[in-house]
Amino acid sequence: MEAFKTWLRSNGFWWNEDAIELGSRIDEGGGEDAPRVGVKAKRDIEIGESVARIPSSACFTCENCAHADAVRKVKLSAGEDEWLASLGTALVLERTLGSSSRWNAYLDSLPHSEPDVVMMWSEDGERRRYLCGTDIEQSLRDERAAARTEWTRHVKPVLDTLRGAAKDVGFDDFLAARSVASSRAFTVNPRVGAGLVPIADLFNHRTGGHHVYLSDARGTAAVSERDEGSDDDALFVRVVKASKAGEEVFNTYGKLGNAKLLCSYGFAQLDNPADKVTIGVPALRAAAALRGVSGAQIATRLAWCDAIGLCDDETTFELRLGADPPDVLLLVSWVLASTDDRFDAVRAVKTGGDETSIAAALKETIESGARGGLKDESALGIILETLRRRRGMYVSLPHDGDETATWKSSLSILLDSERAIISGCERYLEQHGNATDAESKRRKVESPSEDAFNLFD
Repeated sequence: MEAFKTWLRSNGFWWNEDAIELGSRIDEGGGEDAPRVGVKAKRDIEIGESVARIPSSACFTCENCAHADAVRKVKLSAGEDEWLASLGTALVLERTLGSSSRWNAYLDSLPHSEPDVVMMWSEDGERRRYLCGTDIEQSLRDERAAARTEWTRHVKPVLDTLRGAAKDVGFDDFLAARSVASSRAFTVNPRVGAGLVPIADLFNHRTGGHHVYLSDARGTAAVSERDEGSDDDALFVRVVKASKAGEEVFNTYGKLGNAKLLCSYGFAQLDNPADKVTIGVPALRAAAALRGVSGAQIATRLAWCDAIGLCDDETTFELRLGADPPDVLLLVSWVLASTDDRFDAVRAVKTGGDETSIAAALKETIESGARGGLKDESALGIILETLRRRRGMYVSLPHDGDETATWKSSLSILLDSERAIISGCERYLEQHGNATDAESKRRKVESPSEDAFNLFD
C-alpha cells in the first residue's frame, strides 16, 4: 500500500490524509485469508468536504493504456456497448508489461481477479446451481458466457496479431482482468468512457446511505469557489453524508440491487433498498397456462398487448419490498385472464402514447366497468402462480461449515431478500383481491392441451 501511495503522490493525486485512511482493513467479512479493505475516517468528516482529487489523465483507460491501438481494434469489433471487453483487454495486456508499465504500482495493488464475481464461478461448479430462480439467472446475462464470446470473436483475433508476452495471454487471464474491470470501473468522462479510477475504487459500495460520491470539478456547489483552472481534467470525491472518526466511508456505484451487485461486484448488501424481483412475460405465459387459460387465448391476448405497445415478450416487471405490483403487470394479467366479452370492451378503448399513457387508459376503463376491477381474482391468480413457481426454483444453500465464505453469505442475502419480496407481493394479492391458495382456486383442467405446455418458459 505504501508503494501505491507513493505512486499516487508522484502522479498528481491528492487525498486529505488527515481525514481518511486509504486501504484500511475492515474487520467484518472476508476472514483472515481475505480481509476486506476499504476507507476509514480518521476524524469526523462533514458534508461538503472534498477528500480526494483524481487527475483524469492518470486514470487507466482504453485510450491511454500501452496497447491502445490493439484495444481500439477490440472496441471496433465488439462495439461501444461491450466496454468490458475493451477495458478487460486493456488491463490484461498492461499486466504483461510488468514493472515497465506506467501503472505498475497501481496494478500491483489490485487483486489478480475478483473470485466472488459471478463470471468467475466455474461453469460446471457447485456454486452456479444456487443461482437457480434468482434475478441473476432470470434477468441478467451470463457474464461468463459473454466473456467467452468476447474472447473468441473479438479479443483473441487481435491478440494473435501481437508479439511478445501479449501472445501468451489466454482466456483465463482475460477473464480475471475482466472481473477486476467489472468490479472497479467508473465513467471517467463522457469522451473517454469507463476506466479504472485509483483512490475511488478503494471505497466500498453502499446502496443508500453512502458518505461520498465521485464527480467532476463542477459537480456541486461545495467546490464552486475553488480555482478550477487546473481541475477541468479531474475527478473529486465529495462528502454527502457526515461520518464519525473510525467509521468506514462508503461510496456508491449507483442504485443497484443485490443481483447486480453479486453479478458484477461479487457481494450483496443486507437490507438493500434497491432490491427487486423481476418477472418476465414468458413466466406470466406459463402461469396462465397452468391456471387453465388456453394457449390460443394467451397467444392472441399477448399479441394484442404487443400491438398496442403495452408489453412485448422482452418486457419485464419489477417487484419491490413494500411496494404495490406495477399497474402494467396487473393489466397484462387481467388481459390474459379476462373473458371474451370483458376483453372486447377493453379492446375497443382508443390508446396511444407511451406505455404509461396506454396503461392509464386501460386501467380507467377496467376499473370503471369490469367486476372486480383490475384486481380480478383470476388475474391475480396468474401472478400468484408466477410467484409460487419462482419460489419453487430456489435452491437452499448447504450448511457445511463454510457460512462465512463471501459468495455463500452474499447468495444467502440475495435469496432471503427475493423470498421476502415475493412473500410481500403474495400478501398484497391475497389481501386486495381475495385471492386464495392457488391449489384450491386453480381451474380444473381435465386434459391440458399440448399447446399450453408449449408456452412454458
